[in-house]
Amino acid sequence: MEELYYSKILYFKMFFKIAELGSFVKAAGELSVSPTLLTKDIARFEQYLGFKLFDRTTRQVALTTAGEHLYTYMPAIINDLELVYKKARSLQLKENRTISIAGMNTADMDLYMFPYIHQYQKEHQDFVLSVTSDYMLEILSGVSGEEYDIGVIPDFEIPRAEENGLSWQWWAKANSEVIIPTANPLGRKKSVSLEQLKDETFIALGGSHQNEYRKYLQD
Repeated sequence: MEELYYSKILYFKMFFKIAELGSFVKAAGELSVSPTLLTKDIARFEQYLGFKLFDRTTRQVALTTAGEHLYTYMPAIINDLELVYKKARSLQLKENRTISIAGMNTADMDLYMFPYIHQYQKEHQDFVLSVTSDYMLEILSGVSGEEYDIGVIPDFEIPRAEENGLSWQWWAKANSEVIIPTANPLGRKKSVSLEQLKDETFIALGGSHQNEYRKYLQD
């Protein structure tokens, strides 16, 4: 087996979450990824290991004999390995004066962050920015445990960040999604600037997320 890189630790944690919940869909919800992406990641992990972890049918997910053995004996080992790795990585980053930024693995962080990284490096040449992608739960625990200095997360995950005792601040690129009624003259424009929107009246949307929408607008 090749060297156990940190990405493989994440594969183990994905496997543990699915085994714990008995469902790819539920595990995907916990990890804030799509079930399709999680299924592909587990398929890669099974290929890496050389054996199947799950027997999957349309109705249920069951551990194979090998998967059951792994789930019984590996969690404590992987947890210890992860803690040692994170501590070593944190020490190295601090020694190199590195600022570590983590974003969702469903987004292209290099694409989103490149202009800001480039500008920051020009102004602060004595620091290095390290940008990586990770699962939502790993970002939150990484920021809490000082593995990551900054976590970039979607706005709908803000409540989960607050539940973990993390402070947050809005950050976005120069584009937003705005719903405009067809009766409004702005609705006929191909693009709308913030200057044009600043005097408009905003309405909080209803439904099951009404309180969240209202909170975001107030913030």
